[in-house]
Amino acid sequence: MSIKDLRNGRYLIDYTDSMNKRHRIKVWGNKRTAKKKETRLREQAEEEIMFPERKTQNVTYQQLSDYYFKLYGYKLRSHTWQNMRKRIDKRFGNYTMKDLTSEVLQAYYNELRTKRKPATVNRLMTLIKAIINYAIKHKQYCGTNPCVCLDIDPEDNKETRYLSKAEIKLLKENCRPDVWRVVFCALCTGMRRGEILSLEWHNVDLVNDNITLLKTKSNKKREIPILPELKEMLLSMKPKTRGSVFGLTEDAFMCSFRRTLKKLNIPGLHMHLTRHSFASYFMMNGGKITDLQQILGHSSLALTQRYSHLSKDHLQQGIQVMKGTFGSFNS
Repeated sequence: MSIKDLRNGRYLIDYTDSMNKRHRIKVWGNKRTAKKKETRLREQAEEEIMFPERKTQNVTYQQLSDYYFKLYGYKLRSHTWQNMRKRIDKRFGNYTMKDLTSEVLQAYYNELRTKRKPATVNRLMTLIKAIINYAIKHKQYCGTNPCVCLDIDPEDNKETRYLSKAEIKLLKENCRPDVWRVVFCALCTGMRRGEILSLEWHNVDLVNDNITLLKTKSNKKREIPILPELKEMLLSMKPKTRGSVFGLTEDAFMCSFRRTLKKLNIPGLHMHLTRHSFASYFMMNGGKITDLQQILGHSSLALTQRYSHLSKDHLQQGIQVMKGTFGSFNS
């Protein structure tokens, strides 16, 4: 390190940090003040060499978030993750990692928990945890992840609300025609909103009545049969060889759909209910749970089992495999 007198009460400190990066900073005052500053910088560099975990304690959460979404964010296809990112960045963006403690995050979690469902809040904490883990993996932050100590509420996914026939009729009567087409497609296929809005005509086979999804949540190809009523709607839209099927952006669709929901004022009504409704009616109409898993694109059958109780006969039919195994009571 060196100190250079620039005159008029200005001094230039030239030093190299623990990462071998050169810095030049100006200090106002006298030489004694500059000397103290130089001593602190030298001691900090020495400590970081001896204790590597201290090197990145002053990195901000915003820097880690930017790093994560720059290198990995393209894999997160849903706009939901981007919206969550904005909310978290606004709250913790200026926090250094030494200040972003488990106590701070637990207080934030407890605050949100009084306003939102556990699943919603847990997704926020999952994103924070993923961003910090990614930073640790790529040595952008040397330390422990404060999320590992959080007390998180379990999620209850057993009970599933679905749209009644009357509610579906209300949506049909009140949605804008182009918005209703998206909603109707979701009801007929169980597809997610993003999957529908990103659907291209070349992935719709109206000869073999099949939709091929390439952009899915799990990044796995999925094929969905087309119901006759959905085919009728698609044919009325004058199919093309390429281009977007529905021609709506995420923002345009949600803006109109939310206005409709506000007008109807039906408790618990949201777009994702169309997916639950497809699954619920599929099971109530006698569909197989394994077929439903494949159509919905669930990675495990456990995710699909939440709908199994809606099948009127699934337990009665299942237990018939034991018929006659132990003989009759009296023989």
